[in-house]
Amino acid sequence: MLQDALARRRQKKDKLKQLIKNLAEEKDKDDHKFADKVVKIEEKESSEITRIDKTIKKERVDMERQLKEDIATKRKAKLAEMEKKLDDFKRKNKGGEDHEFLFADMLTQYGNLVKKVDADLADERKLQEQKLEEKLAKRR
Repeated sequence: MLQDALARRRQKKDKLKQLIKNLAEEKDKDDHKFADKVVKIEEKESSEITRIDKTIKKERVDMERQLKEDIATKRKAKLAEMEKKLDDFKRKNKGGEDHEFLFADMLTQYGNLVKKVDADLADERKLQEQKLEEKLAKRR
């Protein structure tokens, strides 16, 4: 009877050990599946970040090019009126000392205008570049 009780206890103990072993194996399988899923998610995230970075770089290049074109267009428009005045003055007044002094004054005014326009546009460019960086940083 004691032998039978010990045998039953061993059987229960062996069943319990087998059950614990099976549970450990299942847990290992689940852990492995979970780890695989995590790796896949990280790979997808990495590829998505790479794609977004490429898009942002392309947008930055396009926007910087557009900004340069806009600045050049504004510069040309702001200086066009003064250049027209200079050309008209050259065509209308061909000679005389007064002509040379007036033309020199006009050239000085033109030079000052160029400096002012370039400074204004440089400030505007810095502001636009700052806005661009903020926009792209928010996007990321």
